Amino acid sequence: MNTPRSIGYSTYLALIKQSPKIAKLGIVFTAISVFVLIPAVVLISAAATEKYEKYDYAKIKSEGTSVVAKITDIETNYNTTINGVHPSIISYSYSHNGAESDDKFATLAPDKVSHMAVGDNLDVKVLGTESVITTLKPYRFPFFMFLMIPLPFLVLGLCGLTYMIIRIKKIIKLYQYGNVKEAKLVSLMLQSGSPVANFGQRIMAYYTYTTHSGKTVFGESVTNDFMLLNEKKQGDMIDIFVSDDETQSCLVPKLEALKNDWKI
Repeated sequence: MNTPRSIGYSTYLALIKQSPKIAKLGIVFTAISVFVLIPAVVLISAAATEKYEKYDYAKIKSEGTSVVAKITDIETNYNTTINGVHPSIISYSYSHNGAESDDKFATLAPDKVSHMAVGDNLDVKVLGTESVITTLKPYRFPFFMFLMIPLPFLVLGLCGLTYMIIRIKKIIKLYQYGNVKEAKLVSLMLQSGSPVANFGQRIMAYYTYTTHSGKTVFGESVTNDFMLLNEKKQGDMIDIFVSDDETQSCLVPKLEALKNDWKI
């Protein structure tokens, strides 16, 4: 493989500008999802302030020691409703390894909690300083719902970014290793940009070139070189980069060739 031609940052930026709609879609939508996701994560971290909400319930149940606890309080969290049901918070105390401890447990089981009262005994498992009630399922507020909000934006953004990155990588490879070849211009088509100042306006160039085996290949390439509209017409010869297998091609960008000193 030939020594790669040098590629400057301005060349990457020029390629991004050649597909502004895709670039904007990827960058803007990904940015939106990130700006929504960060506050959501912060909210989740701030909301789960009670220590019992951070327990690894499965580990405690499988590795913990069984003890008997006594209920000291039962309260209902009326600020939260899941399918019309308010979660209950059960406070209890227990003795383990000669030490008295207090803990809490949140659950969404109103039928079972309704049969409990302060002073009743509970079966709990203890692991270190943490404990769980073995007869009830723990409740955690479904904070993951907040994480679902930016998901559509993130998917659209990543699709746009992926498309743009794949396209740019193909062109960069041609810039670095492509063989310079002449092609016959078929047509030039001006494509409008955004409504604001026509940002993103570009030219689609269509051309044909002949491979070493004599096969004629039709190619197309995007460029921001608007001088082509005045300098070239149908049937004129233009310089292109062609891959070693002669299946991929793109225009040789005059401005980028000068910036990167390609000496073409």
